[in-house]
Amino acid sequence: MKSNSLQLPIETEVTVHHHLIGPYWGNVIIIGIAAAITVACFAAMFWMLWRPGETDPHHPKYAVLRHDR
Repeated sequence: MKSNSLQLPIETEVTVHHHLIGPYWGNVIIIGIAAAITVACFAAMFWMLWRPGETDPHHPKYAVLRHDR
């Protein structure tokens, strides 16, 4: 007669995949480059908002950004 006992699977090692797997300094360099690009984009945005540099009164943007609109 066969035994109907429940057989448990053999325990296996479970590894957790972390999103920052890799060499520490590689991650630091990538994060630093991304931060520098972000800061540069914000600096360019504020520079272009405060000092756009376009002074020609016939520039096409003035057709859209007229004061009477």
